Amino acid sequence: MSEVAELLELLHGAGDRWHTVRLVMRRWGHRGRAGDAMRRYADRRAARGRSSGTAFGIWGGEEGPPTWEMVTRAWVDRPGDRKRVETSGPHDDRLTVTTGALWWSYSPQSGALSNELSPEVHGGNGGDFEWMLEPSSLLPALDFALTGSGTTELAGRLALTAVATPRPEDPRRGFATHIIHGADEVFLAVDAERGVVLRSESRIGGEPFTLFEMDEVTFDEELPDERFRFVSPDGSPVRSPRSMFSRPEPMSVEEAARRAHFTVLVPTRLPQGWTLHASYTPPSSRPARPESVTVHAVDAGRRESRVQINQSAVPLRDGLEWEIVEHGGRRISTFVNDAPGSAYEGKVEISGTHVRASGNLDRDAFLDILASLAPGPTALPPFVDL
Repeated sequence: MSEVAELLELLHGAGDRWHTVRLVMRRWGHRGRAGDAMRRYADRRAARGRSSGTAFGIWGGEEGPPTWEMVTRAWVDRPGDRKRVETSGPHDDRLTVTTGALWWSYSPQSGALSNELSPEVHGGNGGDFEWMLEPSSLLPALDFALTGSGTTELAGRLALTAVATPRPEDPRRGFATHIIHGADEVFLAVDAERGVVLRSESRIGGEPFTLFEMDEVTFDEELPDERFRFVSPDGSPVRSPRSMFSRPEPMSVEEAARRAHFTVLVPTRLPQGWTLHASYTPPSSRPARPESVTVHAVDAGRRESRVQINQSAVPLRDGLEWEIVEHGGRRISTFVNDAPGSAYEGKVEISGTHVRASGNLDRDAFLDILASLAPGPTALPPFVDL
């Protein structure tokens, strides 16, 4: 058997070579280079007629420090279908415990949550290391070659080293992991006994943009039951995830303008036959969400034509690359969105109100509506005697 064939066999059968795992994994990223990789990935998908909208979040883009790092500690008991994941990162610390389909989680922003009373609510995954423990999904997406001496030592374990080149996207295969997106090459260290990935480094232009590396890993030790019992770190009661967010309340534009503690904006120019209605969402404390108003502009004759205008006193951070245009005497940030039901997105600030809008109109019609935004009325129109 060739050395590459040995590597492929290790990757293919890794998920069958362990029963329990205890690990410490470090993840690192470079925002600028990750942004370049994601833009390349989006452009390639767009060229094949697939969705290209990309939000970088903490992984890429220009906001924040040039690099970031997060550390994950995990205990996985596969026969018992149990997992505990503790993550420390640039946004917050997070704890997740899962047993079968049930999950519990905690973060300082959201508090303690669980789907115990709502088992149909999925979530609580907690980690992004699972592909390292069962890396067979890499096989159809990469071409492999061994590098240098072909071996190294990581986390106290012998590993095979390889360089992998992403293959062109094939919708029949789907995708393995985000380490491939936009990468020129991926350098891997694969456990020579178990086949799990101990390290992966994705590069663009010869420089790394994302790194996964196990600093510690132990297989098949007995994990105590206490490790998989969830206790809220701050003692806060466990809530249903359905209680996290305030529900929007449908109402007239005038009533929404009276309820909100910021200036509600409405379009003063709409195509003939369009109607307006609104919804008001009160603020929530955990997680912290500001109050908001959404104004819906809908073509009464063709209800599939619409514009949704979300607004609050607090700007939304999204990591998208916006283009600033001048239209109707107003500076508007725009973004082309090829997701179903949308064509354009736009944002603007007026009178201290931050607006994020989306619509499926043509560009000029969409911008006309945003350029016409003005403070809305707070009083209902008077009754007319007939």
